[in-house]
Amino acid sequence: MTEKILQELIVRRKRTGLACSRLKEKLKHAPAGRLRVVTKKGRGGAPKYQYYVSYSEGDTNGRYLPKSEERTAAAIAQRDYERALLEHKQKELSFLDKAISGYVSESVQPVYDALLPGRRRLVTPENAGTAEQAVAFWKKKRYKANPFPEKPNLMTKAGVPVRSKSEALIADALHQAGLPFHYEYPIRLLNDTLYYADFFILNPATGREFVWEHFGCMDKPDYCAHTIKKINDYICYIEAARAGHLKADCAPYDADKSEVQKSAPFSFLMTFEDKETPLQSQQIEAQLLQILG
Repeated sequence: MTEKILQELIVRRKRTGLACSRLKEKLKHAPAGRLRVVTKKGRGGAPKYQYYVSYSEGDTNGRYLPKSEERTAAAIAQRDYERALLEHKQKELSFLDKAISGYVSESVQPVYDALLPGRRRLVTPENAGTAEQAVAFWKKKRYKANPFPEKPNLMTKAGVPVRSKSEALIADALHQAGLPFHYEYPIRLLNDTLYYADFFILNPATGREFVWEHFGCMDKPDYCAHTIKKINDYICYIEAARAGHLKADCAPYDADKSEVQKSAPFSFLMTFEDKETPLQSQQIEAQLLQILG
């Protein structure tokens, strides 16, 4: 994608080129003659101008132009101004041509792209560059895994093991939509409450982050009670973030840091199921629309 600054240079170059063409065409029909302006003191000390025009090199004084012929003086003065303006625009045009032809993009993506694949996978791209680099950096975030004894054992298309068939469906849908995610990502909320979010998701186009929790055992009373508490904890955190009341210990965990860091709030998404009402594709699609919208 052409960078905005380069687009602006190209637009400016086109505009300046059109101005030069217009001035050249106008000067073809400009009047001849050389204008001389004499300044004298008028009434009350105000300047008074007299105009003289000459049409030959040897005529240094020129013919005086009375008030009735001031339009002739104005036409010659306009011509001289437009000549100077054309010279200025031509210098601008030359500068713009050099700037466009020698333009060096601020993006450092080509440096990363030039690496061989074997090297590229080892490198963390410069985080101040393009959106693609920012996504690559986000994907490489390190974090502590969920200490739950039972390990995930269902492999998804993204190569991420998950714990349930429904989570596998969600993971595959995210992968197909081109949405990078971290599975069971630690989120520390208010009062040091720590949850391992089922999916911590990034929209690469907008940079927005999402937490997607799937509640899969809503037919169990104890599970429902825990679900209500978890939803309430997330809502309280998001409301505190919106009000600007977040403390330093309220943020997604980042293992690259020595402690939990404050970060911008994420959006919170939920899906539900029980034995009688399993997760439907429409539920997944509705949440994807929220992320991509």
